[in-house]
Amino acid sequence: MMLRSAVIWVCAAFTVSCESSRVDKLEKQNQEILSQLHRQEAVQDFDLQAKCAQSAKAYFAETRAEYRTILGEEQLRADILSTLNYTDHYSKSLNRCLIRIISYQTVTGKGMAFAVDVYDVYERKLFATYFGLKDSQKGPPTVCSVNETSCNSLDDFETKLKLYMAN
Repeated sequence: MMLRSAVIWVCAAFTVSCESSRVDKLEKQNQEILSQLHRQEAVQDFDLQAKCAQSAKAYFAETRAEYRTILGEEQLRADILSTLNYTDHYSKSLNRCLIRIISYQTVTGKGMAFAVDVYDVYERKLFATYFGLKDSQKGPPTVCSVNETSCNSLDDFETKLKLYMAN
């Protein structure tokens, strides 16, 4: 009887040992698969960001051309075109490519006017807009909205926009 108990105990210990080894191996394989998945997601994110950057650059070039066409060469002051600048941002959470176009111009007797337009590059839809004096002490903005929500200052605009530009 003791021999039988000893044999059962040895078999049970061997089985537990084998199972433990098997579980360890499966956990290691699982970690390797998760690591590969994270690398693939990073590559995909990078590809989407690169595609967004290229598309935003083309969109900006078209926008500059539209400014020239709408206003006419003779009416478009060089100082406005020279201040026209952009940054692009791929928002993973929104799955959108956004372009932020910024311009400044001097308003006689009032100071520097500041304009920001944020567009969805692929939908070509205005996402956010701000136009007002750079010195917010001189009054509220003429136009201020982010994703169809109004705002009342440059700080408010930037705070609301940051929620969408965070990732």
